Order: sequence, then C-alpha cells, then structure tokens
Amino acid sequence: MRELLLSGILVVTACGEDGGGGGGGADAAVDTVDAPPGTCGITGTGTGTVTGTVDGREVSPVMRAFQLAVPGQGVGIVLDETAGAACGSPAATGERMILGFCAAPTMRTYAVVGEQAFQCPGMNAFGLMETDGGQDWGESSGGSITIASVTADCVTGTFDVNLIPRNGPGTPVPVTGQFAAVICP
Repeated sequence: MRELLLSGILVVTACGEDGGGGGGGADAAVDTVDAPPGTCGITGTGTGTVTGTVDGREVSPVMRAFQLAVPGQGVGIVLDETAGAACGSPAATGERMILGFCAAPTMRTYAVVGEQAFQCPGMNAFGLMETDGGQDWGESSGGSITIASVTADCVTGTFDVNLIPRNGPGTPVPVTGQFAAVICP
C-alpha cells in the first residue's frame, strides 16, 4: 500500500507545473520560505521545517509544503527542499519528507508505524525521506504526527518520526519538524 501511495504522489504531482523552481538542494541559490507554521505562507507554497540527518541527507530548507490525495490510495503531506509551485512536480534532485496517511488527516495525533505495519484502512501513519529521483533514503520505524489544524486550504502540524536509513539495518534516527501545508485540489 505504501508503494502505491508514493507512486501515486509522484505521478499526480508530475502532472503539475514545477513553478520554474529548477534544481534545488542545499546548494540552490533561492529565497527560502522556511518558517514556523501558522498559515500556508504568503506565497501560497506552504511552509515547514525538518530537523534531522539520515545517512548524511537532510531536507533543508523546506521550500514548499503540500498535501496531496491519491484517489483510492491515501494522502501524503510533502515537505520539499526544491522550490516550485505548491502541488507542482518534484524535481529530479533534492530531498523531501513525506508523511503518509490512509485518508485526509484530521485534528489528532497519529501513531507512526514501520513500512510493514502500515495498512489501510487504519488510523496510523508513516514517514519517509526521499532523495534524488524519489529514492527512499529513510523509512519510519515509529513516532508520531500531530495535526493541529485543518482548514479548506491548509493543514498544520508537527512530527517526531524515527527513520531507519536505507542502508540499514541501522539505529533509527529522530527526525522532527512542523508544517503548514497547502491542500492540493
């Protein structure tokens, strides 16, 4: 199920525009919108932070944050370090954090489970750090995601997720953050 959701997120976002953001990554020379949540940002691209390094990779700064539903598969909140329009296609380079749910999240705290335990229908969630071309870099083994507010166009919250590096089995790495994600149509 997790693979279907992630594939759907990449396929659906690939149909959007990239907003002319280009490359991305830690070396990109662009203005950031890395800020605490509260609104989905003046520019409408969403905001957020991700703190934690998995096998030398991190998602920083967060340039856009959005929630995307994949019909029949689930919902993902994507925190992307590559600039572009909210709901636009992911770049071929750069890192992103994906928080996955069976359905649109509501105001509550979700238990984060490992890849093998995540299944729908259910009230749990998973976390994943991706790198260049959608390659899984770290997969969740536990933690929590708290949704603080949901409006018609924005979802805000925090997360504290333990990720196992793809080169595992390794010691889970804590990755924390916050977001104000634009809800894609």
